[in-house]
Amino acid sequence: MKERLFAKSGTRQQQSQETLESDKAYSLVLEQFEANNCGGFRCVYPCVNEHKYKPFFQQSGSLFTETVSLTIENDSTTTLGRSSNVPKHP
Repeated sequence: MKERLFAKSGTRQQQSQETLESDKAYSLVLEQFEANNCGGFRCVYPCVNEHKYKPFFQQSGSLFTETVSLTIENDSTTTLGRSSNVPKHP
């Protein structure tokens, strides 16, 4: 049992190649399933012209991150504005 757990399954390059092949096989199975079970609809996501859509998915931050940072910025600006308008008591 120990030997099996501690045995190396190959180099990193071999492991990454196996993962890549597995991902490709899964993608093919998924595309075939969707093609056979689309119910008369056509696929709207990019398949053939993927290079055309790639720039839209290569953003530095996610929409969630950008939305949260904008919300925090607006809240802090509002809070600072309120604190500067509050009269000070002697």
